[in-house]
Amino acid sequence: MWRGIATAVVLVYGYGHPVFNGYRPAPLDRALQGFHAEINGAVLMGRQALAQFDRQRARDMYQAFKNRVGSELSKN
Repeated sequence: MWRGIATAVVLVYGYGHPVFNGYRPAPLDRALQGFHAEINGAVLMGRQALAQFDRQRARDMYQAFKNRVGSELSKN
């Protein structure tokens, strides 16, 4: 069942691509283009969120390393 739904979503998304401008049925043209643009926007926002999460994780790891080095240096 999920395979069928995923296949349908992929087909609808692909059919909204600008390459198919002359081939889409007129009543579905705007809906398919809008769906394609909406998915692209969600993917872009997801990438930006992951990049922000990765930058924060790197800052946290650097801060932990700095704290460990500082504590080791202060022991001596």
